[in-house]
Amino acid sequence: MRRAKVRTRARVVDSPRRPRPEPQAAGLIFLTGKGCAPASSQAPQKEEILTSAWYLPGVYGRALWKAPASTSKERGQTLEPGSVVRMLGIDPGTAICGWGIVDKVRHEPSAQDYGAVVTQANLPAELRLKMIYTGLIEIIDRYQPEYGAVEKLFFGQNSKTALAVGQARGVVLLALSQSGIPLVEMSPAEVKQTVAGYGRADKKQVQMMVTRLLHLDAVPQPDDVADALAIAITGLEWVKYQEAVRD
Repeated sequence: MRRAKVRTRARVVDSPRRPRPEPQAAGLIFLTGKGCAPASSQAPQKEEILTSAWYLPGVYGRALWKAPASTSKERGQTLEPGSVVRMLGIDPGTAICGWGIVDKVRHEPSAQDYGAVVTQANLPAELRLKMIYTGLIEIIDRYQPEYGAVEKLFFGQNSKTALAVGQARGVVLLALSQSGIPLVEMSPAEVKQTVAGYGRADKKQVQMMVTRLLHLDAVPQPDDVADALAIAITGLEWVKYQEAVRD
């Protein structure tokens, strides 16, 4: 996440629901200590997941083989009582695009799955962006989130990094819009304030609080995944606030 000098209010952008485009093959694979296996193969054991080979290309997640119901109505019947909303948090990046699915269950956030879309550095930029888009469409179709949360751009970084993040962020917004997912945007300082209670918290503080709030056994890796979960938690809080204001 990037540190913001000025805090701004988050906003929710409603997108009209449209039929989702048919996703192309996303190359969905599992990350294991022994390498990667196709999505059609047998699911790996929990202890084999997210171990060492992070920079192999593909779409990674802890529970991607557990395909949820295909519609929000059907999915709602499988969630625990008291669930309010499902949020997809995304931390855009060209090399690693972190993502996290977080539900609000009995007024507490609950991580359903999280991972990253990883691309190869030697590929042309347009192919890397296409991989990110295809991977996100696959994740959206599998988990049917009600909202998507993304940080606003912070321009206090070097121009090359800002350009790469901006390109990836544009692909993220396109995937959410074409899938009819309303967008929640917030500044990096707002994410830190919501998760850690301090708008200038460092990365380790945010990661520690994400681990505690979601009752995880360990800090999600790489950092992009922990950032995406923090963004999802913040998005849930903003949706809760806006619903309270409307009521």
